[in-house]
Amino acid sequence: MSFSNKSGEGSILFFQKQLAEEQALTSATAERLYDLSAALAALKPWGFVGDSNLMLVQTSPPTETCYCSIMGALGEVFSLHIYVGEESFRGLSRVLAGEQPSPGEFFASHRGVSVEFIKASALTPPDRELLKHFKHPFGRGMAAPIFRALRPGYYPWYVTEPEAAVLARCMQAVVAFCETLLDDPDAPYWEEEDLYPVLALEGADGPRQKFAVRQIKAPAPTPALPVPPILDEARLGRILRQDHAVGGALEVDYFYSNARIGGKNRRQSLLPVALVTDAASGFLFQPELGSPEQSRGESLVRAVLAAIENARYLPHELRVRQKEFKILLEPAAQRLGVPVRLVKSLPALDEAKKHLLAMLEGRAGK
Repeated sequence: MSFSNKSGEGSILFFQKQLAEEQALTSATAERLYDLSAALAALKPWGFVGDSNLMLVQTSPPTETCYCSIMGALGEVFSLHIYVGEESFRGLSRVLAGEQPSPGEFFASHRGVSVEFIKASALTPPDRELLKHFKHPFGRGMAAPIFRALRPGYYPWYVTEPEAAVLARCMQAVVAFCETLLDDPDAPYWEEEDLYPVLALEGADGPRQKFAVRQIKAPAPTPALPVPPILDEARLGRILRQDHAVGGALEVDYFYSNARIGGKNRRQSLLPVALVTDAASGFLFQPELGSPEQSRGESLVRAVLAAIENARYLPHELRVRQKEFKILLEPAAQRLGVPVRLVKSLPALDEAKKHLLAMLEGRAGK
C-alpha cells in the first residue's frame, strides 16, 4: 500500500514509502491534482496548443517563473510539463531549437513537475492506489494521469507535497487559460518569436481563483558561466614535487550514463562519469564516478589528477571538446603547467566510453 493515514492529522498520505524523509503528498493536494488533471484531459489542449507555445506562470508571492509546455500534438505523449527556473528554461530552449540531448543530458539540467496521461496498464502500484482512492475509471482505452517531479541529475519521481503545490497552481492557470483560448482560438499570443503569455494567479487558492494575462519577451537566457572548482592545493603540491617527466596528451570528457542508481522505492539518479584516456594508446584511466550533488568541475579535476598520479607523467596537453570543460579545468592545469586545448573530436576517449557505457548500463539492467 502506497498511502497511509498516519499523518497525525487524519489525512491520507500518498507515496509515503517512495518519499522517505520527504514531505509526502496529502489527500487534499492529491484531490486537487486529480480534479485539475480531469479538467485538462477534457479540454484536450494538445489539439490547439503546440509544445513550443509556452505559457509562463507567476504565483503570488513571486517565486521562480514556471515555463509550461503542453505535449501531444504528435499523438504520442499527452502531458503538461512545467520547467521551473531559468536553467530549466535554458535547457528547454535548446530542445525546442532542434537539439537532441541524451536522456542523461536532459535530466541533468531540468527541474520541474508534470502530469502525463498514460495507459492504465502502465501505471505503477502507487499511482494506481492514488487513482483508486478518487474512483478513477479503469475501463478499456481510458487514460490515467500520473504526477511526477524532475530534479537535476535524477529520473522523474513521485511528487512531494511542495512539488505538487507548484504543479497544481500551474495546472489551474493553464486550464483556465486554455478555456479562454477555446473562446478565442485566433488570439495572437505566440505570433512573435520569444513572446509568451504570462499567467499571474490572483487571490487565494481555489477552483474559482482568477488570473491576469499579459505578454512578456522571454528569449532563451544566455548560458551561465561555469564556476571552476576549489582546488586541492595539497594534492597539486604533491604532484608537482614528484618532478614528473612530460608524456603524451590526455583526452578528457564528462557525461552521464543512463544507468539508474538507487533502490526500488527510492529516487533514482543518473550516474555522472568523468573520463580520461591516453590519446595515443587509448589507455583508460580509472573513471571518476560522481553524483548529482557533485559539481562537474570537481569530478573533471579529480579524474585528471588521478590519471596523472597513475601514469606518473604530466601530459603535454589536456584535450576537451566543450568550452565549459576547458574553463573548469584551466585553473588546475595552469598550476601544473599544462595547456588545455579545445578539439573537435576525442577518438581514443569515445572508444573507451562506448565500452564503459555498455558495461555500466548492462550491469544496471540486470
